[in-house]
Amino acid sequence: MARNTIEIPLKESADEVIELDLDELPDCREVLQILQSETAPLSVWIQLALAYYKQNKEPDFVQLLESSRTDASLIYPDYER
Repeated sequence: MARNTIEIPLKESADEVIELDLDELPDCREVLQILQSETAPLSVWIQLALAYYKQNKEPDFVQLLESSRTDASLIYPDYER
């Protein structure tokens, strides 16, 4: 059975990631700190927010979405603005 994970790219290294198991999510504050410090792309924020929502953790879902409005990166390397 495939693991249900998400990778958060590290901003200091193009080859390294932090992998989180979506079935065993850590405390939302810890995830929020990682997302902010690594300036994670908006798509990662949304995927993680949905994972918390699917686990009936609505306050964490809302917190991630609200924080993503100002803290998520909107820079995608393969997309021309």
